[in-house]
Amino acid sequence: MLATMRIAVIGAGASGLVATWLLQPNYDVTCFEASNDLGGNAQKRIVHVGGESLSVQLGPTFMMPKDYSAFFKILSILEVPSERTPMQLSVLDDQGRAHFISPSLHPFRLGSLSNLTSTKDLYYLRAILNETLKLAKKSDKSTTWHDFIPFLDLPKDFIHSVAYPIVSGFFGLNYETASQISAYCALLYMALCLPTLSNGVQFARSVVGGTHRWIEALGDRLRVGTVQLDCPVTRIKPLPGGKVILEHAQGEEIFDHVVVTTQPWSAAEFIDDEEIVRALQKFPSLPAEIAIHPDPLVPVANKAWSPAMIFAGTESSQLSTFAGSLGGQKLYRSWITEGTKTPKSILAHHTFRHLVPLPEVVDAQRSIQSINAKGSIHFAGAWTHDLDSHEAAIRSGIGAAKALGANNLLLSKIGSPTARYGFGVKEA
Repeated sequence: MLATMRIAVIGAGASGLVATWLLQPNYDVTCFEASNDLGGNAQKRIVHVGGESLSVQLGPTFMMPKDYSAFFKILSILEVPSERTPMQLSVLDDQGRAHFISPSLHPFRLGSLSNLTSTKDLYYLRAILNETLKLAKKSDKSTTWHDFIPFLDLPKDFIHSVAYPIVSGFFGLNYETASQISAYCALLYMALCLPTLSNGVQFARSVVGGTHRWIEALGDRLRVGTVQLDCPVTRIKPLPGGKVILEHAQGEEIFDHVVVTTQPWSAAEFIDDEEIVRALQKFPSLPAEIAIHPDPLVPVANKAWSPAMIFAGTESSQLSTFAGSLGGQKLYRSWITEGTKTPKSILAHHTFRHLVPLPEVVDAQRSIQSINAKGSIHFAGAWTHDLDSHEAAIRSGIGAAKALGANNLLLSKIGSPTARYGFGVKEA
């Protein structure tokens, strides 16, 4: 009888958990996670106010069904419900005065246009989104936001008071760094929300109870002992003959294959292979923090309030989203990066590094793809291809399982979900 192949998965975020789930019917799989919780950046934080508690998600809050098809297919398999989600965005200055308020994209109605936002501003934004889709069709990832914007010949006031703050806020970057990111990435998510003849109108959906619910449901499907929490990996080294030695907090083990799903800058610290480390070090990143707090960052009038607000400062802008209500108070989830405001009262927070989508990321991703499976070390994660998104993370986990020869009912149910630009699959 042939011995079962042993596979280690490093990281229990979305890609690592999906890979583990899909590999375990065929192989002996162990997932190692340095923290004490599942989900990576899709974790939750439990906050307490006035004797009441609320689970607040840290990861993405809404997804478009046609662009997150693998995600919604897995939700269906796990029997995790989703619901339509209202979408609205306000761009305000650092005093809370509105520069732009999008129409409400409530699932059952289009709200009336705010008198604070002119029809011209909506036209200008749509022009940017339409040109973004053209970049996506050409797979042009080298044009920077700085070079892309003058081509559109839009009013400078709109560019500086609305367009730049949106990009800066979405990516947690100051304006100078935001100007250097790939224009393909800058607003592609928003562009994919535009109604088209082929796709019709999409309504955003969110996981009932928070994105972390699907992570918990997936964790429940794994065999007991499959995931080792509080078990950081300290060294991975390929061995002659194709096996891999893995050292972790509880000892040392030999595996046939290792799937690394942690962020590249973290993986570079424990992989003992110079060529792989050089490739991992090509990915640019910056430190960031997500804070959960009561009260908005600055006072905002009711007519300017939106579930998602971007506060534009002189050097950078800051994204703050509605996280729920507790004890009669609204709670917010805000990015904190260099030069942005720190909330007066923080109930919970999460620190991390995030990928900066500069044009050189494309070269870094090619480098990783060229050495993928070298020394039986495989890579998965949102950062490994195309846009850094929840869907990309999930697809990379599926891809890793298939590459290692997994063949089971789960993979058959998932099939080959279609996707548009930005999720590792080029649209025909």
